[in-house]
Amino acid sequence: MSLSNPSPRRLTRRGTRTLKAAYAQAQRDVKRMDPAVLAAIGRSKMNSQDLKHLAHANINGLQGGNQERVAQQLNAQAAAQVQATTPASQRTRNPFKQLSNWNQNRKDIRHGKQTLQMAYAQAKSEVKRIDPAVRQGIGRSRVTKQDLAQLSVAQLDAPLRAGINQAAQHHHTQARIAAATAATQPPRQSAGQRVANAVNTASRWKNAVRDGANGAIAKAEKFRTDYNERRQNPIGRNAPATTAPSTSPQPDLAAQKAAQAKAVHAGLNNTMLTPEATSQSPEAASQSPEAGTGRHRAPEAAAAFDGIAPANGAVASKPATQQATTGQGEAVPAHNKHHKPEGQER
Repeated sequence: MSLSNPSPRRLTRRGTRTLKAAYAQAQRDVKRMDPAVLAAIGRSKMNSQDLKHLAHANINGLQGGNQERVAQQLNAQAAAQVQATTPASQRTRNPFKQLSNWNQNRKDIRHGKQTLQMAYAQAKSEVKRIDPAVRQGIGRSRVTKQDLAQLSVAQLDAPLRAGINQAAQHHHTQARIAAATAATQPPRQSAGQRVANAVNTASRWKNAVRDGANGAIAKAEKFRTDYNERRQNPIGRNAPATTAPSTSPQPDLAAQKAAQAKAVHAGLNNTMLTPEATSQSPEAASQSPEAGTGRHRAPEAAAAFDGIAPANGAVASKPATQQATTGQGEAVPAHNKHHKPEGQER
């Protein structure tokens, strides 16, 4: 077989060598890819195995037929994964937030670059697993490794960039919907209105607390009134209250007896006879009661206490039970069975 018409085996080996070189070149060219695509790969949580299968599917899709449909399905899945993991670009003037976003973007780019390089390295080591017809077609076409590397990177870049665009479009649509919803809402309050609302809220809260305290006091007073009413009228609240029968105040017998005893003692002291009083006759004393000094007149209370009521205010005679008095006012001792004369003392 001539060199101008090589055998299929030789064409297959040529295609295998060319594809290996293309994957190696693509691995080196990863650093020249768009940082947005590398960041999307880093955020998409796709590992090197997923990217390797995607690269092989795009190469196999060159043959057409069923391999092309499989490649389209894998590209759609990769685009959906990138769209789901791509956040909305939010602008901020906060320097700390800007620095945080920049650091996170750098981490995503570095992670995506490492993952894609590892995927091309694995694809290079597994070139022999690709369909021999595809490798034979690559060997027959005499395509260079640079062209094949660019083709592989372009086929891998296309679905990822499509996912980024879809994510941007989705976020733009969501922003327009949010803006339309915000336009229908009432205008936001200014800072002064918010302060006034806060003051009004505090005032209403204070009034509510005060009213609650006043209500509690009123309830306590009402409960106390009802309790007192129930104590005074246990039959019923609306029933007429029963009044206790009015009783005349009872005299203080002890005080009366004390006053009478005091009056008796005072009368006894005033009724002791003096020598001048003993010389007068009872008729003269009864005819002229004011002739005396006034000390001989006993009070009426004493006479009433003794049971003797004088008719004309004269001094009443004492009952026999009282001791007799001498002319000098000395009382004669009564007979005592225990008293013995001096002569009979032993």
